[in-house]
This record gives sequence, structure tokens and C-alpha cells, in this order.
Amino acid sequence: TNGNIIKINYNYYQIQELKEKTLQFKYMRGFNGHELGHVLFDDFAILKKIQDLWRNGIIYPLSKYESKISEEQKMCYDEILSVMKENENIKTALLKLYLELDNILADSFVNYQVIKRLPTYKDDLTYILRYMRKKLNSYDELEQSKLTKAQKIFIYIHDYSVFDLLFDVDDELVNEVVRLAPLLEKIKVETDSEIRTVYYQIIFCELWKYQNEQNYSSPENENGSTFSIGNQCSSENEMEDANELNALAQMIANASMSKRPQNVFSTSVMQKTDGIFENISLAEGSDGERQQII
Repeated sequence: TNGNIIKINYNYYQIQELKEKTLQFKYMRGFNGHELGHVLFDDFAILKKIQDLWRNGIIYPLSKYESKISEEQKMCYDEILSVMKENENIKTALLKLYLELDNILADSFVNYQVIKRLPTYKDDLTYILRYMRKKLNSYDELEQSKLTKAQKIFIYIHDYSVFDLLFDVDDELVNEVVRLAPLLEKIKVETDSEIRTVYYQIIFCELWKYQNEQNYSSPENENGSTFSIGNQCSSENEMEDANELNALAQMIANASMSKRPQNVFSTSVMQKTDGIFENISLAEGSDGERQQII
């Protein structure tokens, strides 16, 4: 949905593999509830504003709260801004990647709100979430694939946020999801759209190190950054980096529960609340916290 019109693909393979018409109807109805949740509870006006300002080198609304985030998050935020300023292709690719993360986290928020507040759709949405969860790749399948760390961490974030799935393994990337879990859980209940979007963008900053490892692999510059931008990077390498980011965004889009178009409906039905930004502490999770989450 673009916030105005809802479209559901009846030919989606998961719907078509259900042989009973009643189950197909249940699936369609569940997805309709999910997309209706975006219309009712999501904020497409702020999504449109993000895209407009990003093209001008401004990460909104995080730019209003940069003094309140952690020092590590601020370093990543500044580095993202630097890359956006120096390279137009990468700026566009990063926007596409951010929108896919935004979609994952918005799906998480919307599913929680629909199940909690729209009893008409609760059972059907719960049904399709359980059904889709069974279709997710196992940890072993992901490990045997040739996915990069950046690709895997986005998959793990998606599986945890949308489907409540966390693998019971001692893995660097799974541990990262455990560390981010307090923020991922807060997103589900934060009804102030601006504050919630700030949390989306903080997570984008938190995941920057994995995009770092995937791209921009040239030697460190004088500031200690692993990025090579501006005159230090050829146009060919710049395009390759942008293509890598676009490919990562497309992979996330293919794995996501649903997809929102970029030409969003600019108005919003959300009522503005006086949200209070709270800097969530993201410490390394203990074994006890891991088991509790699992």
C-alpha cells in the first residue's frame, strides 16, 4: 500500500500453494489486515519527507536527535552523511537500502498494532505469520549460502522483528540481534511516528559496520575510516559500491513480508502525540538474556 490504495497479489506463490479456497481467503484477509494496518497506524507523510530530505543530504528525523544518540551511533551517523555528501550514486543506493530496513521495522510495528487493536484481522494475520515463518530459511541453510554478513544481519533482523524467530546458536550476528532486541521490541509499541522513525534510523547506524565490511574495502584514510570516497575512489569503484548496496536492498525486498512503493500517499491519518525520545541502552546480551529472548 502507498497509504491510500491496497493491492494484494493473489498469484503470490504462498497463496496459490494453498489448495483450499478457505485457506486462500484467510491468507488474503490476513494480508489485507496487515496492509490496512499500514494505512491506519503507519505514517506515510514522514516516509515521503524522509525521501525528499535524504536527496538533499539530510537524514530526517534523526538529524533532530543527533545530540541524544550514543557516541558510537553518532560516529556511524556522521560517516553515512559523509558518504552521502561525496557520492551521489551511493547516496541514492543508501536511501533504497534504508527504505527496505524501514519497511521491515514498519511491518513489525504494524503486525503488533493490528493483532493488538484490530480483532477482526487478528486470527487471519496470526495465521499467515505462522505460515510464512515455516517458509523461512534455517540457520544451517543460511550458513551454507554465500551470503555476506550484511545480507545475513538484515535477514536475522527481519526474522526476529516480523516473525519472532531467533536461532539458538552462539553466532556473532545472532548475538547482534540479541543486543539490538530492546530497541527492536520498543519499536513495536512506540506509536509516535517521528520517535519510532528515529529508532529505525538508529538501527541503520548500528548496522553500518556490516555494510562497511561489504563495501569500501580500501585502506584506512587519515581519519581512520574504512571508506574511500571522493578523489580517492574511482568512478568505477563508486558504481560498484552503489551496485552492491542496491543488490543488498533488493535481496531484503525479496525476503520481506510485504513491499511499500516509493511513491507514497503524502497525507497521514496518524495523530501526532508528544513522544519522548529515550536513548535505549544497547549492551552486549548475556546468555540469560539470549535464552529469555529465544
